[in-house]
Amino acid sequence: MTQKNALIIDDEPDIRELLRIVLERADFTVLDVGNGAEALELCKEKAPDILLTDLLMPRMSGSDLLTALAEKGVSCKVIVMSGGSL
Repeated sequence: MTQKNALIIDDEPDIRELLRIVLERADFTVLDVGNGAEALELCKEKAPDILLTDLLMPRMSGSDLLTALAEKGVSCKVIVMSGGSL
């Protein structure tokens, strides 16, 4: 069975750690970063199988990240989450 790759993007380290634990228990290889700009760089190397992103982050928001990935032709399953408010 092929290992699935997950990418977590959230500016809150505690949220990233919690999601990492859950995904690793589900047999995902997990990478995590603190903003969309960092995620975009990682996705240039290898697109994840699933991407979990916060909406409100510094440097590049989750929605801006998804737009940039779509423009580059990167496609994967996406879960968008947010604990903040606009």
